[in-house]
Amino acid sequence: PPERLVVVDRWQPQLDDTKRPQKFLHPHWGLVKPFALECGGQLRPPPPAPAGSGQFSAQMAEIIGISAGLTDREKLIAEYWAGMHEDKVEDSPVTSASGNAYWTVPPVQCCRIARSVARKHCFRNSNVIKMFFALSNALLDASIAAWDCKVHYDYGRPDSVIRHVMDEETFSAWGGPCRGPVEMEGEGWCPYVPTPPFAEYPSGHSTFSHALAEIVHCFHGNDDYGECVTFPARSSVVEPDCTPSAEVTLTWDTLREAADQAGMSRRYAGIHFCDGDMRGRELGKEVARVVWRKVCCYFRGISPQHPGL
Repeated sequence: PPERLVVVDRWQPQLDDTKRPQKFLHPHWGLVKPFALECGGQLRPPPPAPAGSGQFSAQMAEIIGISAGLTDREKLIAEYWAGMHEDKVEDSPVTSASGNAYWTVPPVQCCRIARSVARKHCFRNSNVIKMFFALSNALLDASIAAWDCKVHYDYGRPDSVIRHVMDEETFSAWGGPCRGPVEMEGEGWCPYVPTPPFAEYPSGHSTFSHALAEIVHCFHGNDDYGECVTFPARSSVVEPDCTPSAEVTLTWDTLREAADQAGMSRRYAGIHFCDGDMRGRELGKEVARVVWRKVCCYFRGISPQHPGL
């Protein structure tokens, strides 16, 4: 296992499949020039809960409780938003033969969802172009804002935090594929989905998904969605021998509902705390609003630096 933590709430690289320490993915990304934001840190959220605080303890307890009670539906929500089931989505470029080997990333999922919305509402090409111009720039700025925050706070992930703080405590949690909840000490805790190689705060999934929902709402006037995806029995990527025990269907009436679920999926997965999820949701909305104001200037044929704006 990784070395003992020196600073409890700082990010610690986990060991990858080759037993080598992770390297922080794209630590420079918060320094990239945004489309509409003045800089990556313009909308930076307040600090996450510090080690030793009541909030810090509460967020650990929540993740352990979620892990102990994971249902088939919650496991599939975690897998779906982690990009493991693109082969089950209508009109996906991923085939059933390649689906389990292909994990898509949030911006790709967001663009696929936006395409579905455009087709459902029969957008003309001119509107599709405008919507994707707004969305792609919102996703760019969302990524910059999220990574600025991740690097700035360098916050610890549940796996390292729980293993360190709870190492001498015994509790019930998910014990691995098809084992269900088992009694363990903190040192043996693991997330349902592997932990990504970068800091926790805030959740990128929460940031991206709420940027999507906000842009579509601004563009279309509502966030109607109406898609669904069905998982046959034993179609899980993490637990293919037992999950789900019967067919499960996920449905979303609105994009905000889908975005909220995308954020919550990272807590089901065991790789984000509540603060990381909720602050990410707020950040995504705020970024999208800034981007929307700028793209509207282009749509109206005026300079974004117009003194009346």
